[in-house]
Amino acid sequence: MPVHLRLPTARGLDRQFCLRPSPDRHVPVLQGCGCPIQADSRQLRKPRQGLALPHHPGLTAPAGRNTGQMARFLLMLVQGILKGRSLGTFLHWLATGSYIGYLPAAPGTWATLLLGVPLCVALKQLGEPLYVFGCLAVAAVSVVSSGFVEGRLQEKDPPFVVIDEVAGFLASMILVPLSLVPLVVACAFFRLFDIVKPPPIKKLEQRCPGGWGITLDDLVAGLYANLALQSFLYFVTLCRHS
Repeated sequence: MPVHLRLPTARGLDRQFCLRPSPDRHVPVLQGCGCPIQADSRQLRKPRQGLALPHHPGLTAPAGRNTGQMARFLLMLVQGILKGRSLGTFLHWLATGSYIGYLPAAPGTWATLLLGVPLCVALKQLGEPLYVFGCLAVAAVSVVSSGFVEGRLQEKDPPFVVIDEVAGFLASMILVPLSLVPLVVACAFFRLFDIVKPPPIKKLEQRCPGGWGITLDDLVAGLYANLALQSFLYFVTLCRHS
């Protein structure tokens, strides 16, 4: 009696195979795609299962701690991204800030501290014009990636999407000199306005579709924080000279 199997191929696609006895009834024949292949049934074993990434059950990492397997998996992941096969995984990675959004308790604050501050310091070294360009680039990435994740999960502004917080914090540091005090005050002001959401932040979040609503409310919160920070620094300067 033939036995039907589904085995993974070299390209990662399952194919239907049929294991049936050969005419001599000693060596089973593995047939698939019209090409019979002799095989020992004792060598047909169940493939090892891997660990599924969050929200992406189709993408699995190799099981075990074999360094060679992990290297091949990472290579396949990069090749898949370049070929567009894992574009969804890449956008999810961007939207969650390298999966920082899955950290417990205030993921937006974690993203601001772990991503926003280092990125701000790095961009400030390039000069203010390139810093503004970097802010716009991060905002564009936020619109695309957050909109993709929201549409895929059918969830309005998922809490683990934190790339918008990074874009908003960068906006709060536009035309602000880089030093420790402005960074700390900018973080405090930005998180305050992002949580309180003064008008028209709430309306932008509700009326703008997809990634636009997710990103624009944080950008406006960042601009509010920028104005508050500029006022704070101006007040401190006046106090020093008085």
